[in-house]
Amino acid sequence: MKVSRLLVAGVLFTVGCAGDFSSEKAVSESGDDSDPNNNNGWGNSSPPACNPGSAPTLFDNALCVCGDMKDVGAVLVKAGTTKDPPSMGVNGTYKVINHSGIDGSLVAFNGMEAIANIEVRDDLKTNHNVNFAGRVQVGKDMMVGGNLSGVGYLDVGGTLGVAGSDGVLGGKKIGKLGGFSAVAPPCDCSPGKVLDVKAAVAQARSANDNTKAGLPQNPVNAIGVAKLILNTGSYYLGSKASIGYTKITVNGAVKLYIDGDLDAIGHDRISITNSSTLELFISGDLHTVGHVLMGDKHHPAALRVYVGGSQKVTLQVGNQVFRGSLYAPGAALAYVGRTKIEGSLLARTLDSVGLLELYFSRPTTDDSGKTCTPPGGSPPPKSPPDQPDPKDLPMLY
Repeated sequence: MKVSRLLVAGVLFTVGCAGDFSSEKAVSESGDDSDPNNNNGWGNSSPPACNPGSAPTLFDNALCVCGDMKDVGAVLVKAGTTKDPPSMGVNGTYKVINHSGIDGSLVAFNGMEAIANIEVRDDLKTNHNVNFAGRVQVGKDMMVGGNLSGVGYLDVGGTLGVAGSDGVLGGKKIGKLGGFSAVAPPCDCSPGKVLDVKAAVAQARSANDNTKAGLPQNPVNAIGVAKLILNTGSYYLGSKASIGYTKITVNGAVKLYIDGDLDAIGHDRISITNSSTLELFISGDLHTVGHVLMGDKHHPAALRVYVGGSQKVTLQVGNQVFRGSLYAPGAALAYVGRTKIEGSLLARTLDSVGLLELYFSRPTTDDSGKTCTPPGGSPPPKSPPDQPDPKDLPMLY
């Protein structure tokens, strides 16, 4: 079985595929490792339909920002492995000096201020003002709830609806003029809507699968073993100190709850194969997502990281490849340089200088974390042999 590694604050996680929590030796002796010919635990049957789970609905958009988004550089939002529509939502104002290429729709609820080349394949909608200098091209409808002003060129393939004044100086190509239709905030960021990560971690203190592995239900001190294997289940660690430098292998559908902060996710490569999934819940802050290749390029929807803290999460300077979904509704996200995401992002705010490439892969799991086929959604992608891809290698400057 091929495995993968992820170093989290000095902890090496190895991700593969199988089913409890034990030492590496115990799993190999018990024969509990999954059969590669058993269709990843489903036998010859198809994966079950999804129960209403949190992961898919939390990541309805490729990129969601609860407040303002400020960018200098370029933002490219495209479809990923699951082929879901790669739309982008900003509850605040979209303030950019950049090139924006969005292969779906853009909702900037509180308005858009752009010195830029904006290309939106589907709809561009806001309940407030749009002010631009440059070129704005919209494949379908453009709805502006305030005033539309700009210098440059405006191309709308469908209906242009403006509630206020229309003061564009320059060229125009408009499919047709129509009335304005209001839009709702695109991201579920209100207190009653967001996932309470801190509460989920608190609940895991007493409801977890630690004891069946012979571990304390609420470990605070270092576990004291060199290697552990996490198979399908939910596990709680009282703090990063309880892990120490233990090497942890993740097999199957795993939920891991960390009570406290993590300094970093990074410094090694992770490749999640087959139907393995890792949901990492951090009650506190995650400070850095480092210069790293993370996740499986054939199934980036398999990795989800939920952050309960409010401090800034930094994607470090340089070329990044993060394969997974990051959910941090209370945190500001920042990056400098080229950052490539294969998955999805949700953050309180986003400030950036550089190039963001986001290839949307929406998580497809049920409440237990098992891979499944959501009704009307995308089936889980299959993992072909993992051949090295030179484009995935980060360039160091």
